[in-house]
Amino acid sequence: MNCKICNTESLFLFKREIDRPDFSSYEHEYYECQKCSFMFSTGLDNLTKEQWDQFYKYPDYLQFDGPARDEFKAQNMESTRIKFLERLMLKLPNVRSTPIKKVLIWGNGKSLLLKKLNLKYDTYATYSSTNSSKELTEKDFPKFKNSFDLVTSIEVIEHFTDPLEEFKVMKSLLKPGGQILASTGSKDSHIWSSSETCNIAESLNYLIPYRPRNGGHICFYAMKTVEKLAEILGMKNDSTDQLKKICILLTK
Repeated sequence: MNCKICNTESLFLFKREIDRPDFSSYEHEYYECQKCSFMFSTGLDNLTKEQWDQFYKYPDYLQFDGPARDEFKAQNMESTRIKFLERLMLKLPNVRSTPIKKVLIWGNGKSLLLKKLNLKYDTYATYSSTNSSKELTEKDFPKFKNSFDLVTSIEVIEHFTDPLEEFKVMKSLLKPGGQILASTGSKDSHIWSSSETCNIAESLNYLIPYRPRNGGHICFYAMKTVEKLAEILGMKNDSTDQLKKICILLTK
């Protein structure tokens, strides 16, 4: 199996069986690239949109990290992510030569985040739950090429089945000098809960499946991964690994 980032042959790590009453049981394989340290699964690669929706609408997942949790918890998590994003954006003037005017939210365009950013910027979103005129779908991408100053993707990139292609599309939507700002858990610093006493398959948080906390993560990024990603994309890399998170900042 080749790495989904750098196409280098990757090491098979382990299998986890998906065993749910609402979903066909099968083994879910994880691999690790020996060149860029990217860890990934192939288990969801060939799902149809209907199967994808079915997988992520499983009650265990929704109660933990899904959009159908009770409204208070959902709003609280989104507020936390908004504050986190705002802290990251405060650093952007240090690495930008022009002000931010137009923003695209990639993958988490829920109402709070969209409304909050739209107060300061001309903001659009992919996969928005608002059904507004500012929702971008795949068919809209060609007419929005070279349009955005910033594309944000907060706690989303760990769900990509084809991460390199997703980042290539993000880059195509940026103006020259535009930036991708993303975050995810750091493979280097926090995902091992007890690696000295447990095998790798049992000590990694957010694996699919991780019942009852079915985290649904199929990508795990290290700083080496981000460095290789920036190299492949031909983008300037100002990413950091802090507070158990990788904060990705790539400039076109």
